[in-house]
Amino acid sequence: MSALVLRDQPNRVVVSEGVVRVLGKAILTSAPGAVTHVKQFGAMGKGVIDETVALQAAMNSGCGDLYVPKGIYKVTQTLVVPTGLRLYGAGRASVIAGLGIAGPVMQLNDNYGLGGASVEHLAISGTATTALEVKTMTGVAVRDVHLISGAFTNGFVFQQTYGSVFERLRTNGPIITGKCFSFGQAFNSNTVSTLYTSNSGAAYNFYLATASEQPAGNTFNGLAAQGGVIGLFVGNTFSNVFNGFYTENVIRPLVLGGYPTDGLARDIVFNGAILGGALGKPAGRAVVIDIGYADAVEFLGCTISGSNGFVAAAPITFTGGGGSGAQAIAFVSPDGALVAIKVLNGGSGYTSNPNVVIGGAGVGAAGSAVRSGNAVASVMVTSPGSGYQVDGMPPIRLDWSVSGRIRFSGCSIGSYDVGGGVYSQALWPLVTYKATSPGVWGVTIDNDAMVPVSNVAQSWSPARMEKVARAGYNYDHWVSWRGSDGTPAGMMYTPPVYP
Repeated sequence: MSALVLRDQPNRVVVSEGVVRVLGKAILTSAPGAVTHVKQFGAMGKGVIDETVALQAAMNSGCGDLYVPKGIYKVTQTLVVPTGLRLYGAGRASVIAGLGIAGPVMQLNDNYGLGGASVEHLAISGTATTALEVKTMTGVAVRDVHLISGAFTNGFVFQQTYGSVFERLRTNGPIITGKCFSFGQAFNSNTVSTLYTSNSGAAYNFYLATASEQPAGNTFNGLAAQGGVIGLFVGNTFSNVFNGFYTENVIRPLVLGGYPTDGLARDIVFNGAILGGALGKPAGRAVVIDIGYADAVEFLGCTISGSNGFVAAAPITFTGGGGSGAQAIAFVSPDGALVAIKVLNGGSGYTSNPNVVIGGAGVGAAGSAVRSGNAVASVMVTSPGSGYQVDGMPPIRLDWSVSGRIRFSGCSIGSYDVGGGVYSQALWPLVTYKATSPGVWGVTIDNDAMVPVSNVAQSWSPARMEKVARAGYNYDHWVSWRGSDGTPAGMMYTPPVYP
């Protein structure tokens, strides 16, 4: 249609590119089947001027679908996506750039209406409190939205949302100091899939908790976190399922509940999670699952490892003997004594038994190497010494009163990468309990072929066990596993505490 351009004054009608503007309100007049886009409403997408008014007018025009062409659209106020609108772009090339907004760059807020809305194939950048917020909505879809640059306190915030779908969202571009993804009050019966974070400064990659109206009945598929302090925090929520949760280089990959302020995490299932410790982090930061206040939690077929950045507490080297290439790792008890040395590579060319040199912060440990042919076959500890630093912390630790009915079934627990793709069990206990805890109960490890009994029931020093006894706590738990030949076995034991 031809364009009649008039000055936009009160009581005047302006017609331009399929849009009628009456008394300052835009009304769509495009023919059925035509693609409606924001440039029809005056948006330019050149990243130069404030385009808040034009974009909001386009969203309020009443069109069902609204396209955001490639470009950078600067906004200085929150854009509110109305009920019934499908807002979509050209992927990362369609950028909504917030400029110092004290709130979200984009918000879906329908006051519990039933109309639904969707935001798809867009990028968000700039500076704001939050990149995208969804609240009081039903039947929402947010897909393929990426945060590509800028600085935000929080990335995506979802609350009071029902029966909605959130797919393929990423926060790996900007600086985020708070929560990359936050699922809060009354976030119920939603499906969340393929979310990715890579924000080293974030306090939380994924946060599922609230002070009231617990989030419940949600399914989370393929959440992945790289970097940051906490991979996933779950508190004051129930009946949620996590499939394929993955962490890498996260200081505390999983925290369940927090007493007393963060509430109880209950009826939670993790299927096939891969929880790794923190790459290159200092010793003492390899806690993988920190269960503070939880009940009825299952881990099914999960890989729960320690620190991928393992540094030997007592490095072993070999001198003399005429050969080269032998490598070994020392195992250190929680009390700082060297209790075993495992040969990783026997080397070659040894014509006599080499000397065993034990490094580290401790004193007094000694070992004796034994050859088989021209290679080192084994090393016997002749003196355990004392004061050797224990790297990392147990993969699983539990706190507080009602943490119970925690089950690990078919999981791989406690593997440490010692270099060259060689994995080894640590002599740290796999599950530990805080000495001041009022009582943790009902922990079960089922059919875990990688958990030798010595790791499960590793004894601590008499002084620490006395500390537990004086506190009056009695932790008795049944643990079952299968041996290398598939024979089932089990034991009752009193687990240790951590300081």
